[in-house]
Amino acid sequence: MGLDLISRSAVDAAKQAIAGLADLPPDELIAALNEIKLEMHKISPMAREPVDCVIWVPAENIRGNDYNPNAVAAPEMDLLKLSIMADGYTQPIVAWPAEHGYEVVDGFHRHRVGKEVAAVSKRVRGHLPI
Repeated sequence: MGLDLISRSAVDAAKQAIAGLADLPPDELIAALNEIKLEMHKISPMAREPVDCVIWVPAENIRGNDYNPNAVAAPEMDLLKLSIMADGYTQPIVAWPAEHGYEVVDGFHRHRVGKEVAAVSKRVRGHLPI
């Protein structure tokens, strides 16, 4: 399934614009890519699906909720840490806008790992996927 001429032109223009971002400092690049993702999400036919638009948000702008019913035993938390350290974030954290930034709806423990495990926090540049 190919693209028509108008679609191909739009894709080529987007590729060129994105290539122009390559030399930005990492935090500026993350912010620019988040904005691009949010603009694409506005027109996406899959916009109702939460995984359609995963953005990277500074961890300090994300708060855990105070109603998390899950108690994770230490061995399971250690396994989650090892999993994220080895494989990265394979699922984003589900969060909604709140007065301080975002509040975790699902992924409370993934959120904790990203904030509390120095090696993970360093690798994701102090950001978490939501």
